[in-house]
Amino acid sequence: MYNSIHSSTAFLAIAKRVKGSADRIQINLAPKQVMAEILDLYNFGCSEFRSV
Repeated sequence: MYNSIHSSTAFLAIAKRVKGSADRIQINLAPKQVMAEILDLYNFGCSEFRSV
């Protein structure tokens, strides 16, 4: 599985495009929630994730 630094970087890259509020998301979500969000976006077919 991804380490926390890689996960955070990937999530923030996605969040900046998808929600435009990466700082707020990073503060509010615990690491497991962030990983779950990444997997949800990936499973949805988010091309942004694959390009990270």
